[in-house]
Amino acid sequence: MGRMPCSAGGSGERCHVIWNLRRGIRSVIAGLIYGAHLLHVPAHWIAVGAIVLLGLGILSAVKATRQRDPS
Repeated sequence: MGRMPCSAGGSGERCHVIWNLRRGIRSVIAGLIYGAHLLHVPAHWIAVGAIVLLGLGILSAVKATRQRDPS
């Protein structure tokens, strides 16, 4: 599957920021899931932690790429 564009009229820099954040968030979540698995944390708590981290990642991506109000 090929990469989907960030937006039809978006700038290239914003697109790179989004993809870098996405890769970083995915790596952090995967590492924490693996560590929790090695520590024998129950699967439902691992899922809860992953969902919370995903939400925080989405919030940080939105904050990093939002445009300021020109007024």
